[in-house]
Amino acid sequence: MKNILFVIILVCWNFSTGVAQSIYGDAAKADVKVKYLNSYEEALKASARENKPIFFNCFADWAVPCHAMNKAVFSDAEFAKWLNDHFVCLCLDVSVPAHKDLVAKYQIRYFAHYLILDSKGNLLHRIVGGSKLPEFKEQVARGLNPERCLTGMTEKFRGGKRDIDFLRDYINVLDHADMKVHRDSVVQIYVAMLDPQELIKKENWSIFTSLLEDANSERFPFLLENYDAFVKENGKDIVDQYISVMYIRILYPFLFDDKGYEKFNIQKVEKKMNNYLAETDVAFVYLNLAKARGEKRYIDFIEQLKKDGNKLQSQILEEADMNLVTVTNQHLELKQAVEKYLNERIQQVDQATAKQYENALKQIVNAGNGVKFEDCTFSEVLAKARKENKPVFMDCFTVWCGPCKVLSNQIFPMKPVGDFFNSNFVNFKMDMERGEGIELAKRYGIKVYPTLLVLDSEGNLLHRFTGARPPRALIDEMARALSDSTAYGPVKAKYDAGDRTPQVVIEYLRNMVSAGDMQETEAIDEAEKYFNTLSEKERLDKDLIPFYTRFATKPESDMSRYFLRHQAEYQKLAGKTVTERALLNIYFPYFMNMLPEPNMNNEILVSVIEDIKHTRSVKKNSTLGYLVTITEAVSQKDWEKVLKVYNKGVSQMDYKFGQLNLDMLWKRFWPLIPDSMKGRVVSYLEQEKNKARPLAVEKYTTLLDILK
Repeated sequence: MKNILFVIILVCWNFSTGVAQSIYGDAAKADVKVKYLNSYEEALKASARENKPIFFNCFADWAVPCHAMNKAVFSDAEFAKWLNDHFVCLCLDVSVPAHKDLVAKYQIRYFAHYLILDSKGNLLHRIVGGSKLPEFKEQVARGLNPERCLTGMTEKFRGGKRDIDFLRDYINVLDHADMKVHRDSVVQIYVAMLDPQELIKKENWSIFTSLLEDANSERFPFLLENYDAFVKENGKDIVDQYISVMYIRILYPFLFDDKGYEKFNIQKVEKKMNNYLAETDVAFVYLNLAKARGEKRYIDFIEQLKKDGNKLQSQILEEADMNLVTVTNQHLELKQAVEKYLNERIQQVDQATAKQYENALKQIVNAGNGVKFEDCTFSEVLAKARKENKPVFMDCFTVWCGPCKVLSNQIFPMKPVGDFFNSNFVNFKMDMERGEGIELAKRYGIKVYPTLLVLDSEGNLLHRFTGARPPRALIDEMARALSDSTAYGPVKAKYDAGDRTPQVVIEYLRNMVSAGDMQETEAIDEAEKYFNTLSEKERLDKDLIPFYTRFATKPESDMSRYFLRHQAEYQKLAGKTVTERALLNIYFPYFMNMLPEPNMNNEILVSVIEDIKHTRSVKKNSTLGYLVTITEAVSQKDWEKVLKVYNKGVSQMDYKFGQLNLDMLWKRFWPLIPDSMKGRVVSYLEQEKNKARPLAVEKYTTLLDILK
């Protein structure tokens, strides 16, 4: 199991554009000494030119492990020199939409994440998760050896190589690449080749322990029965610590709620722990807390947290604290005890964590305003849904999932969210790694967290999507579940039955991506195939504009070019503003990715510019027209011309949404502008801020704060 402090799953896009500084501010600053390129295409060229592989740092600004690696590893001068000498180094914030094709191509889902590529972009090696030096250097160095890199070893395995030493090394590589399914199959082959007693050997310790999920695992008794032999081979401290962890894994969920506790044989667990663990082992802290919470002795639970909470992992302690909110409705004394305890804890944590505690206290005050979840079994919630003639909303979560906590602690308690959910659904939440959640996860194919389901009263799937959403977006997505024209289940049924009307295709592809059933790039490919089946008459339909807005993401595609060349017809069908916004949705992100240093030798960029210039309906004083003029001027580093275009043209635009987007480009240009011009740029932006509509003023203010 990966350490959740060092690996974070990507479940939703960060829609920021341009990186002035980290969202974590000064706390994320690091003296990174690696010489990175910031263009995938340039890295491929440099790789071919210098005959070096590419080290690709798949960065995400929101992912704490990425910043931790900057401080601990990439700021090390000796390692950075080694990396620069042996690789062309590339770093991109892959969490922004401009790089979503790379995310899909290389299946980047967890952070920190590092790839080693050849000069054609083929994958040689993958490392998922951060580690300290020199271990990380050893992992990266594998990418330089065709015999030991991920791709090379996979080819040997497929070719039939099965000797023990090779399989053991290959398992290690697969583990670092987070290829769990394939790794598990190789482990089974490896273990089948061994006598059971060979599993006790030191070189097999990591493989044997990977077979154990927790103290309920099938092979855990083998560890206890051969305790002395394992200790002799691996050391008492290592074995005892692992046994402790195995017991902690079955105990810690009871620190958050007491579901399933009555069926849990706590006495049997305690007896086994007494046989193998010292009475001072931290597992006994978890045991005592689990007993207090499971037996509903909540005041005792709080007192034990005060006494021994500092012995828990900080994340587990904080989660146990937050979940006290769920028991405050039982009686006044308990509510007051929880409030007092949480206020004390605020004084002991950092500022960011303190805000979470403040939100928890607000939940206590506003108890009853948010989403009301049923405390019952799955069959009981279906029965309630039948009685009330409502669908079921099911929050599929895990205790380690960060976005799940955001929903639980911040979004679900909000009154507008509660009003919508409580009036339209019977609400239910389930930990998918405990109790009946394990079988439900299999039944509904839950692989990403959070996954949010809407079911009918018989348990049939109506709608599903993954990832946390802000309140308004969450309500909008849930509203889709209430209509057969947008809900996942009914739309998929229509599509599977052969319905290929634009609305069904749009909603089908949208739902597939939102549910995690289809990669974004796959949906775009399917959209382009569909577009190519349409006749000229079918293409000129205003119902296709949402189709372009959602799936025409490549300006060089036939679909995008058709929309551009026929924008005049679409304006007559849907209006100028709707059409222009749809065009900007296609072209603006592309140009953003090219700026601030556009490569005019890029054939695709040149062809896109020519397409726009030769489209009669695209006026030079339109957003796209100015975007092309600005790009060409920037490519020549003619900053006087750029500023002139803004002063004489952009500032006069009637389409203020387009102007705002163009003005925000100054953030990207700023590092390249001569210092002598910067005062005039600031004056221009202040002038436009004073003319701007109220909603845009904040954007200009933020931009000016960054530039100044």
